Amino acid sequence: NPKRVRFEVEHDESELEEDYHQRITWLHVFSFLPGFHPVVKILLANGADPNSIATCRGLTPLHIAATPETARLLLEYKAEVDVKDSDGCTPLLHATLATLNGRHSVVEFLLAHGADPNIISRTDETSPLHHAMLADTAELLIQKGA
Repeated sequence: NPKRVRFEVEHDESELEEDYHQRITWLHVFSFLPGFHPVVKILLANGADPNSIATCRGLTPLHIAATPETARLLLEYKAEVDVKDSDGCTPLLHATLATLNGRHSVVEFLLAHGADPNIISRTDETSPLHHAMLADTAELLIQKGA
């Protein structure tokens, strides 16, 4: 319930703080969940950091954004489009992995907003194009310069 979240955030700043073990913020949680972009907007408007890093894998909220609406909000609040996690993966790389489950819209959105389709993962040396070939989004990446 966005009204409840707004009340909690406005009356208790600890709602913006992270889980002590993994530094996962509420912004990470709601960025990951489809349909919760109104909650993401409330959190951002009340000071949540769009570039906060979860220590479990170095993920920012943009790495795990479930929808283009959430990604748009994060970018509006100055999330870094090509930020790398602890494995050297960008949000675009994570989004291309998600296309294996049919979620192509975040890939399209990130590419339209300047994500580099040629950044390669440090750990397994894969690129968004490698993932896209498995999920039929390769043509979209090639059109954007991969």
